Amino acid sequence: MKKLRLLLISLFALVLVGCGHGFEGTYKIEVSSVGVNLGDLIPDNRLVIGSDYLESDGERTDMDKIFVRESGGSRYLVFKEKGKEEAWKIINDKTLEQGNGFAKVRMSRVD
Repeated sequence: MKKLRLLLISLFALVLVGCGHGFEGTYKIEVSSVGVNLGDLIPDNRLVIGSDYLESDGERTDMDKIFVRESGGSRYLVFKEKGKEEAWKIINDKTLEQGNGFAKVRMSRVD
């Protein structure tokens, strides 16, 4: 019985390790500055977030790790590359936001 339990726990752990961060998909980028939408100035306003990469305008950037972090009552999608981290605020399960004050970039999942 203990072996069966250990086997089930091991399988569950493997499933969890295989899970991504939950934000994989294609996002539409909207850029605004003090209430003005600047998205029309960006020729390709799509961004693909993969399990460990970002892809935009035909270029792929591999990340060491992409994960979700909770801090101060908010959740952030964190991109770690070469020891540096960049965090995007998670607005909801389909919307990410970067920046504050003067300019903001909002990414909304389209698929």
